[in-house]
Amino acid sequence: MSDPRVRVQQLIERDREERIREIAESMMSLASFQRGRLRFYPISQMITYVPDDGKEFRVPLAPKPFNAALYLAKRPGVIFSRYHLAYLIAIHDESSDRAIDSVIKVFRRAVGKASGNTCNPIVTVYGAGYRWVTELD
Repeated sequence: MSDPRVRVQQLIERDREERIREIAESMMSLASFQRGRLRFYPISQMITYVPDDGKEFRVPLAPKPFNAALYLAKRPGVIFSRYHLAYLIAIHDESSDRAIDSVIKVFRRAVGKASGNTCNPIVTVYGAGYRWVTELD
């Protein structure tokens, strides 16, 4: 007859291994995703521009422009107000409405430089905020 403590320890270890495997699989699914010609790497906070030839061009971005673009890209077509984006990327100053404009401008310039000004996925919705252009637009 085996010791019940050994059996409990085996069950705990098996459950732990299954959870580690599930976490690893979910991390791999988060490793990258693509919206249009932009490929996002959330873990490393990097974006690359991918033209027709498949060669990737790195788009250097600071954390706030990256996070703003990431929030918009994960929800294409959804309009985010300046206030909402400022809250999401943790801009907490009096001029946050205009600070988010600067963050979006930095993103647009970086993507424009990498793409030769052929890619601008974030559009301004006047009076409402910003949205990521869906592939259908």
